[in-house]
Amino acid sequence: MLLVAALTMGATTMKADDTSDENGKYNRLYVGYAPTKFITKYNGDKSKSDAWHGFDVGWTHGINVTKQELPLFLEFGTNMTWDFCPGEASEGGAYWLMDFDVPVMLTYRYKIGESNVRISPYFGVHFKVDIPTDDTRNIFRFGLQLGANVEFKKFFLGAGWDRDVTPVKNKNKVKTTTGGPRINLGFTF
Repeated sequence: MLLVAALTMGATTMKADDTSDENGKYNRLYVGYAPTKFITKYNGDKSKSDAWHGFDVGWTHGINVTKQELPLFLEFGTNMTWDFCPGEASEGGAYWLMDFDVPVMLTYRYKIGESNVRISPYFGVHFKVDIPTDDTRNIFRFGLQLGANVEFKKFFLGAGWDRDVTPVKNKNKVKTTTGGPRINLGFTF
């Protein structure tokens, strides 16, 4: 919804963003919270887990992809997420999953008037590599993501959503995909 609102706002209220440096490049560092749902399929049955608690830290680099004043950026970087689900000791205790992903996004950075506020809707893909557990067969995943960042000077708050397209499979041929909302806080330099 934020993406649609930001893209449809008129030029009278927003103008193109000035880039962070003379070459049209910027960097972002962030931390975030991402409650993750696991959707599992086995023998035709489908089930959803309770939300796991996911914490992440990441870096993103943006490059202006146009030679004109259009503030369209290609962003790429790396992100590490640690998901855990508390569990009862009688059920085997807590579960955890750690992955590294490489997001590749197309971002449009609007600057609101003469203020220090920017709105940056984005969409893209991510490539994930899981830290394998004993029964994990494939550790590579591919997914989609979209969202928006609101920047104030050098700080930003982001909200987004991602969903894996390819599942993780284990030795029992159980297929699991992950996805959910994401909130990030960080700074741009």
